[in-house]
Amino acid sequence: MAHCKFPQTALRRPPRTGKNWIRVALLPFSLAAVGKLGAQTVSTVREAEFRSRWTDYQVDKAKTKSAQGEADAATKESLLTKFTQFGPLEFHGGLTTGWEYSNEKYTLNNQTNPSSNSFFVAPSLLATYQKTLGTWDIGASYSVGWLYYLDPNYVGSNGDVTTSQTANVTLLRMNERVTIRSTTNASSGTGFDIQRGQATDRVAVGENFSIEYQLTEYMRTGVSGSFGSDTYSTPGGANSAGDTTNYRYAGAIFLDNFWTDKTAYRLELSAGSDMQDNGGNSTNDRTYAQGVIRVNYGPTSKLAFTGSIGLGVRDQTQTSSNSENGLRTVYSLSTTYTPSEKTSIRLYVGIEGAASLPEFTLAVNWHPREFTFLELSIYQQTGLSNFTSTDERLSKGFLLSFRQRFFARLDASLSGGYEQNASIINGSTANEEDPYSFAAIGLGWQMNTHLSLQTQIRTSKGRNSLGSAASGQQTRASMSLSLTF
Repeated sequence: MAHCKFPQTALRRPPRTGKNWIRVALLPFSLAAVGKLGAQTVSTVREAEFRSRWTDYQVDKAKTKSAQGEADAATKESLLTKFTQFGPLEFHGGLTTGWEYSNEKYTLNNQTNPSSNSFFVAPSLLATYQKTLGTWDIGASYSVGWLYYLDPNYVGSNGDVTTSQTANVTLLRMNERVTIRSTTNASSGTGFDIQRGQATDRVAVGENFSIEYQLTEYMRTGVSGSFGSDTYSTPGGANSAGDTTNYRYAGAIFLDNFWTDKTAYRLELSAGSDMQDNGGNSTNDRTYAQGVIRVNYGPTSKLAFTGSIGLGVRDQTQTSSNSENGLRTVYSLSTTYTPSEKTSIRLYVGIEGAASLPEFTLAVNWHPREFTFLELSIYQQTGLSNFTSTDERLSKGFLLSFRQRFFARLDASLSGGYEQNASIINGSTANEEDPYSFAAIGLGWQMNTHLSLQTQIRTSKGRNSLGSAASGQQTRASMSLSLTF
């Protein structure tokens, strides 16, 4: 399941009165550093591959709005609102059925006579809640989807009903001096993990919070913290990669000064830990503490820079990759450029927190027209392995996706990606694996507000579920009919 992503909550800005508008105008820039003790969140090939079956069939992404314009949306509201909306609580759902082919290979125990194709059924349900109580804004959502292949020997099924669930709760409180934010995410599901090289059950939980207090017109202090855990296991009794749980803790205290209407700086002290538990194997812990100064500069409303420099201490229990232990310099530079509401570019480079090598992310989103979308992410990230207790991992790659609507009802999508993983030993990469790559194309016909016909073709090359790097090309194709409300 997906790593936790935290949506940005819209800020309610007070009117510009006197010099008070200075700290308000700089608020988005100064917040960029809170809790960001490593590379910024970016889409990865690993996550796209893990989620591909669920997203292709909209199993846990039931539509909440019509994509055909205001007329269809108005029709939908008039017919369904009284059945699906109860004040701040709304329900949406869907049902997808179709046929799928795959030549992937699995080691699962109950596939004695594996078949290459199967019909499937995939129902889904989404519930959302939005309410304002005094100075508190509360939001929550829960989605669940089931993907059932009618042939129990189909290579993609494991003979079971696979379930995907996601949950999210957000809290925001803002008044004259105090701002409180909290975001909690949880998810579970089954997908193909390219690092483990096999089908994987994954359960993820995450929490981010911050409390800020406005001391004076130009000074602010606060605390922030985060927690996350990811548990990986192999379904169907096969256990070639073992069960692993990774934990992440981080906390910080900070003091902000809004120097001018374009410049602010932050003094920050933070500490945290990344821990790995492989059951009977030894654990691997990376702990750190650091003090940094961050400078935020926004020359225009469309461009913002955040740079940091400081000293940190890092300690790792395993001896195979501890060259970054002890006192070290930590730094980062991030840039956000939004030339228009249709385009955004985010760039990050640095080494902070528990990272043992510099990290890099670039995210580009381009939305030139109503039904045209292009997304690009390029990344280099470090972290603990999810299958080997003594291993730190370096992942680098890119992910590109393009979506376009033609003739009012015809949707086309094209996506592809490339990722290479390697071990980090004594501060350098080793044991590089063969890269994993994929390409996918989709075609959909929106028959009406609620009914659509879809065709998906996906081909990939890399480690398969037998753990073989020389498995050749793997292909998955499907045709499906989706009903959503």
